[in-house]
Amino acid sequence: MNSGYNFDKVLREFGISAKHLAAESGISENSISSFRKGRKSMTCDNLRVLLNCLPFEARQRFYSLELGASVAPSAISLRDSLRDALPQLDCSQKKELAMMIVESLAERESRSQVALAK
Repeated sequence: MNSGYNFDKVLREFGISAKHLAAESGISENSISSFRKGRKSMTCDNLRVLLNCLPFEARQRFYSLELGASVAPSAISLRDSLRDALPQLDCSQKKELAMMIVESLAERESRSQVALAK
């Protein structure tokens, strides 16, 4: 398993530059580049930081490449993804997320009541 190669492949597929990722993660562009080229390994903690800076789909693609098979979306816990994302959201973004959840629950409740009425 070549994690650096797989990471590089994901960044290329999703059009994510090392410069952008360095700015988002706080890990130097040089370290990211060396990892992508297989010249340097990445600590588990730093790899976790880098992966958390990627969109969900890019993380999923990386995991599937690492495992050598497709990863079902349910295999990557939504709860874990939200736990990682919440500290990065500001108050208004958290309120927006909460409203989306409330609206989704209300819509589901409404559909359930319509189904029961039939």
